Amino acid sequence: MSRYVTANTQARTPAWVHLVRTLVVLVLVALVGGAAYLVFAPLPAIASEDAPIESPAVGEAQVAWPASGAAAFAIEGVEGASGATGDAAVPMASITKLVTMLVVLEAHPIDGGEGADIAIGAEDVAFMQTAFDEAAPYYPVRTGQTVTQGDLVEASVVASSANASMTLARWGFGSIDAFLEAANDWAQRNGMTTMVVADAAGLSLDSVASPADMVRLGALAVADPIVGAAMGQRSVTVTGLGVQPNTNPLLGVSGIDAGKTGALFVSGRNLLVSATATVDGQTLRAVAVVAGQVSEDDRDAATIALVDSLWQNVQTREVLPVGSVVATSTAAWGAESEATTDAALTSLAWIAQPLEVVIDVEPVRTGVGSMEVGTVTVAGTELTTTVTARRIAEPDLLWRLSNPFVLLGLADA
Repeated sequence: MSRYVTANTQARTPAWVHLVRTLVVLVLVALVGGAAYLVFAPLPAIASEDAPIESPAVGEAQVAWPASGAAAFAIEGVEGASGATGDAAVPMASITKLVTMLVVLEAHPIDGGEGADIAIGAEDVAFMQTAFDEAAPYYPVRTGQTVTQGDLVEASVVASSANASMTLARWGFGSIDAFLEAANDWAQRNGMTTMVVADAAGLSLDSVASPADMVRLGALAVADPIVGAAMGQRSVTVTGLGVQPNTNPLLGVSGIDAGKTGALFVSGRNLLVSATATVDGQTLRAVAVVAGQVSEDDRDAATIALVDSLWQNVQTREVLPVGSVVATSTAAWGAESEATTDAALTSLAWIAQPLEVVIDVEPVRTGVGSMEVGTVTVAGTELTTTVTARRIAEPDLLWRLSNPFVLLGLADA
């Protein structure tokens, strides 16, 4: 009798065999899929570490300070180029007039021409008498006269006329007391914390400031188009007196192009000046003051010596040579790339000023060739140079397949 194989009579494959087959297939699929993922998985981020940068050596500044009295200086735009013999406030004398000019001009600017017309009254005539009694330069006025704001500014700054400053203060604020309140507020707003303005012309010993604050005042005055121009005038024509020379005899000497004198019998002679010089092709401006000098000759000699000594202390210093390594990018697969400066980084700086750099570099990316990765800047300046680095090649297939946990972010390389 023949036997037929039927669904009922066919031998069944054990269930465990089906399970094993299924597991094998799943494992193979997982391995193939996992391998495919590892081949195309995103690479770990490349890390960048800044290199230690050694600051260039500093020197000792050689400044010719006066043997007596007080002094200060500052060179605009040169980091660290400032100094003073002390912080104590000393009488400003007629340098106070610069405060008066700037405060009045802030409230009543001269936009063109000679400015406002100012009517002279009895109080202004009394101011003239006060100047005469103090043996101070004066501007002849009479009741009913009309003068211009510009005339009084020039008389105050160039000829140092005391009553011209007083009249400007009275006119600008209605009274001397109101002016003094405004002037002291102005000084504080402009960072001159040691300055006290007790009068409009500097006849009072109580109008004081530290040498450094007088330098700050001088910088503001020179920068003002009206006051700065007057400070550089060789002379001014005063009605009733004729041509009056600038009380600053050093205009044109040692690069001095502006200034303001001051003198009181008790405190001595002062001179605030602005001077320019060209250092390594760059024109620089210094503001300096000497105070408390006994004679005009002492004052002038001390001023010239101070100004002349400044420029030798300003030098072009190399902060980083071209090709300096400022950072290193490191990939998880061991490849590295150094970020280097494209050009030398130099700074025209005060010889005693430490120079530091600010590194702003991002990690290099993968690929071929080089790329710009950031900049290096001299701290506190806008002096900068670009930084480039060679791109890092991607890892080979073997590294990808042998570092699954790194690619999955579950472990470090």
